Parts: sequence; C-alpha cells; structure tokens
Amino acid sequence: MVDWLARQGVNPGAIDPSRVGYYILLVGSPARIPFEFQYMLDIEYAVGRVAFDTPKEYRQYANSVVDSETFAPAREKVVAYWGTRHPWDRATKLSADHLLGPLVPDGADQRGLAERHGFRSAALIGEQATKAGLLELLAGNSAAARRPSLLVTASHGLGGLAADDPEQRLRHGALVTQDWNRGPVGIDVTVAGTDISGAQVHGMVAFLFACYSAGTPMIDDFPVRGQPARQIADEPFVAHLPQRLLAHPNGGALAVIGHVERAWGYSIVSAGGSQQRFEDAFAQIMCGVPVGHSMRMFNDAYAVLSATLTRQLNRVTHDMSAGAGGRRRLLELWMERTDVQNYVVLGDPAVRVRA
Repeated sequence: MVDWLARQGVNPGAIDPSRVGYYILLVGSPARIPFEFQYMLDIEYAVGRVAFDTPKEYRQYANSVVDSETFAPAREKVVAYWGTRHPWDRATKLSADHLLGPLVPDGADQRGLAERHGFRSAALIGEQATKAGLLELLAGNSAAARRPSLLVTASHGLGGLAADDPEQRLRHGALVTQDWNRGPVGIDVTVAGTDISGAQVHGMVAFLFACYSAGTPMIDDFPVRGQPARQIADEPFVAHLPQRLLAHPNGGALAVIGHVERAWGYSIVSAGGSQQRFEDAFAQIMCGVPVGHSMRMFNDAYAVLSATLTRQLNRVTHDMSAGAGGRRRLLELWMERTDVQNYVVLGDPAVRVRA
C-alpha cells in the first residue's frame, strides 16, 4: 500500500485529494486487489469495494446508486435489528445481549440508539430471528418495518466448506437463523444470496455481523496456535449474499458492511468494555454521513491496535522478563487487531442513507 501511494506521489499521513481522493472504490475481486491492500488503505481513506461476476451486475449496482440519489423515494426512518440468540451458544448470546441489546429501546422510558437520532427501532431478536422473519424484512413485507434505511444483523455466518466444494462461493457467509437447532447447518436454516429473489433493498445500507459475511480469504487468518496457516479457498472471494444485495435486479442496496473470515467478540466486549464502535458507525450512517467515513472508528482502532501490537512484540522480543503474561497479551492484541481489521465496506464508500 505504501508503494502504491508513493507511485501516486503521496506519503502516508498526508492526504492530498488532488492526487488520491479520500473516497476510494476498489473495483475487482480480492484475487486481483487483495483484501490486505483494502485493510491498509482503509486506515487513512474511506474505502469500498465492488466485485461481481458479470458486467451486468456492475451496471445494475451503478444504476441503483444513481437512481437512489436522484429518482427513488427515500426509505423509512427505521433501523431494523435482526439477531439470533441460541440458549446453548455463547457467541450468539454475546452478540444478542451485548451488541444488539444496548441499541434497542428497553421499556417505555428508554430511547434506543435509533430514537436518539430521529429514527425508529424494529427488533427481531432471539426467537423472532427466523429465516422467514429476515426474508420478510428484506422483501419489505415485515410488520415490524416496511422499508428500513439501515439493517443490522448479528448471527453466525456459514463457513468451513472445503475449497473444492462447489457450494463454497454461494454459501460462505450465509446467515444462520434462529431455526438452526444444533447439528449440521442446512440451507433451510440459512439466508443466502440464492434466497433473496424477492428482496426490496433499493437504497438500504446493511451491516452484517457474522463470520465470512463480507468474504473469504485464501489463507486462514486465524490459524491454530503452533500449526501452519491452512488454505481454505482456491482464491479469496467476496461473499455471494452482499453481492446479491448490491446488484439486486429489483434495485440494489447502497452498501453492505461485513466481516472477512471469522468474526470474533473483541469488537463487542474488549478492554474498553463496550461496543462503542458499532454505535458510532450506526449513528453516523443514520445522520447521513457517507458510509466509508462512518467506519472511521473501526479504522482508527485498527491503527492504534497495530501500533500497540508492535510495541508489545518489541517488549516480548527484547525483554525476556515479559514471560508468559507478555506473550499472552501479545496474542490477545493480535486477535483483537486482526478482528477489527477485517470489517470492510462493500459498495461505494461515498453513498449515504436517504431517509
């Protein structure tokens, strides 16, 4: 990334819009423009990516953005929250209770995040977070919210399919619904790109907190300690569900924010003790801030954690008294840094909600 900026005549830390614009849209597969380039460029710039399989899909997305900004009616001032909570599953209890829970109104006297910014909340959490419930939200048929401007989901994302599995590209990142009852995860309990033919998402922004919800790298980003990193795909790719949302024939979403590889709980519960990054991003999106810039807090956290990780690495390397505690702290910093790094914007980073 530094070499690329140098070729444009720009140094890190010196944004010059006459040479490199602040809003940067990467056009192409991560096999040609790596995810790592996007992560690094995103520290200083507002970066998005579109990666489709056909020219028709690129044209469909471009037309949807233009139509949304010029012709299409604004969407409702509603934020729809959809999140699973399985009693036996620590991960979904964490995301439901500590990510979505603090955002929604709690009783008549407490306003949620949406209400504090002139929007209304619609929540399908726990038992309501079914496949049918999410498909109704996407189709504009839900009694809770007809045309939400912002959709926030929190669930497991399907992963683990082998590189030679013909279903990997279509199913990786599919959202696992409340209908799942342990055991194998079948297509009947997930929402994938192939399920949303009836979606009406034109002008919407979606934030998908789930593993692989934005894409899959070629090499495992989180290898088992002491073992070499595994190859998990023939090449890195963008998930099919956000591709379908962005280039939907009924009119595409403006942007989809998701996670490359596995999503962990560090961004929700960490040393800071809160999910403030998510609140900040959602609030800015509601206020009409361009989506790429609304992710500023995630990008700043990535930069700070990277610097802290380097400092801890130097300490462990040069100060043998750091011991096991120092090495454990190094691992924790690496996990938290990599987790926050892997949130990316799919779509034009300069789009904004019209509500």
